Amino acid sequence: MGQTTLTAFFAMMIVFTLGEMFAFSRQQAYAASLSPDDMRGRYSGFLSLCWSVGGIFSSLGAMHLYGWSPDVVWVVTAMLGAVATLMILRR
Repeated sequence: MGQTTLTAFFAMMIVFTLGEMFAFSRQQAYAASLSPDDMRGRYSGFLSLCWSVGGIFSSLGAMHLYGWSPDVVWVVTAMLGAVATLMILRR
């Protein structure tokens, strides 16, 4: 790995880490605000379960796509991101 590639890798890891710090802290609070008082633990647990299952299956799927064609991974990721954006904006 060249120095430029390594620097870019570290820069992107910092960006991803900051994004996760901002997103996940607000995400749990938002889930708690939607849930009834006596079911906050269940809502929080289900949210964590969904993230875990999604992380596992997306990794498996992406690895298979990457083995077939690395470019397809990015196209599918961009399309899913666009769909998620539209779903959020529609709400």
